[in-house]
Amino acid sequence: MKTKARLAAARDAYLATHLMRTRTGADDDGGAWFALGGGHPELAGVLRVGSGPLAPFLATPAAGGLWHVWPGLEPAGAEERLLAAGFSFVEEEPVMVADLDSPAATEGPGARRAAEGWEIITAGAGAGAGTGRAGQELSRWSRVWDPGLPEGRRAGVAAGLHEVLELAPERSHYALGLLDGQPVACAAVFTAGGVSAVEHVVTNSGHRGRGLGTLMTQHCLRIARQHGAGSVLLTASDQGAGIYRRLGFRTVGTVRRYLAPRNL
Repeated sequence: MKTKARLAAARDAYLATHLMRTRTGADDDGGAWFALGGGHPELAGVLRVGSGPLAPFLATPAAGGLWHVWPGLEPAGAEERLLAAGFSFVEEEPVMVADLDSPAATEGPGARRAAEGWEIITAGAGAGAGTGRAGQELSRWSRVWDPGLPEGRRAGVAAGLHEVLELAPERSHYALGLLDGQPVACAAVFTAGGVSAVEHVVTNSGHRGRGLGTLMTQHCLRIARQHGAGSVLLTASDQGAGIYRRLGFRTVGTVRRYLAPRNL
């Protein structure tokens, strides 16, 4: 498969794994968007801009989230339209994919033995979805994922995450890594159409460099395989790209993200 086709397949899977976790979203000729509760920019967004006007997206709950541009796949001028409208560039990340039949995708050379006192708990199918305990774990998960989030907004974000578990409990999993009982790492994995997306792999700043990100990613890959995925995709930060390459991921393209100006 040529690189552009690989990127297109990854983008389509990215859209599918976002749209399956919400009742609020759309994917049509004009573009694609999704939105969860909580008001966090990573829990809503325009996933594909398309060739139409921006105004319909600005009228949706996705407007305050991240707007995605897929270089090489978007209609000509899509990114220029965002910049002309005053959008702010946020980041560009590599889009990476791995086949789950590769040995490296589960126990790659980057694997490390878990530290004493290490465990991973998962909210998802068969793991407390729809219960008060799941809500508590998601609140703890959010503190690792975004420690700077104001406490007044945390309950809303946790409720948005819980909504995902209620809507797609068999295909959505939030993993929390504990060291001596304290949350120090997190990750999430979502599955749709035989492909899983690994997201939100974060390790607390005081515990980085110990292989915990690798352990969290491997945990997500095992969940993906258990739920029938044949391949996995993710977008990587600078800190995470090396981990993912050692686990068998390869880059197929990039995605660029923007935020809309507040006055639109």
